[in-house]
This record gives sequence, C-alpha cells and structure tokens, in this order.
Amino acid sequence: MLFALAFAFPFMSRYLPPGVRLWPLLVAALVVAWLLQWGLARATGISVGFPDLTYRPGRPARIAMLVVSLVALVAEHVLIDRGQLVAAVAVAALAVVAGVVSMQAALRGIRESLRTGGGAP
Repeated sequence: MLFALAFAFPFMSRYLPPGVRLWPLLVAALVVAWLLQWGLARATGISVGFPDLTYRPGRPARIAMLVVSLVALVAEHVLIDRGQLVAAVAVAALAVVAGVVSMQAALRGIRESLRTGGGAP
C-alpha cells in the first residue's frame, strides 16, 4: 500500500482540481505510511523502516528497491509530462510490484541472518 501511495503522487500533483492543496494530502499520506509501517513491524516482528543500506542482510534488495523507486518516479513524471498516461500507470503498477518483491527479499535476508545468529537491524 505504501508503494502505491508513493507512486500515485506524480498523478495527484498533476491532476488536482484547482483550489485543492497538496499538503493536506501529503500529511494524510504520511500518517497512513506511518500506520502501515507500524503494522508491518507488528506483523513481522522486524522494523525495516527506510532502507538502511548499512545493515548487511538484505542490502541488495534494499538497494534495488531504492533504485527502482527513484527510476519509476522519474519515469512517471516524464511520461505524464508527455501525455502518455497509460504508460505512466503501467510504470507505476510495475514499480509497486517490484517494490513489494524487493521488500519481501529484504525481509527474507534479515530473517535468514537472524536464524543463523546474526544481529537484528
């Protein structure tokens, strides 16, 4: 859900009706993001938060998540500016899937490290 929120902002910032401000939506999204992060930590027992690239287990997955997110946001912005909405939606959908897959891989790496005696992040 957090990835879907993040990749929806290029569309929202472009297509908000006149007079609607973006900052209340950003505040609401931050609250939802915090609640989702809290729920993930409660459900998995692992708080992954923002990608901590210094913690070794799961690092490649977190780097991939960061790179995919940045590339997707830039691609969405460029496609929206050029009027290619269908392509921008496709990029956003693929980025959400890639983000979820990379999050699962990062959690798998952390769990494996914990099972073999590594420290918690």
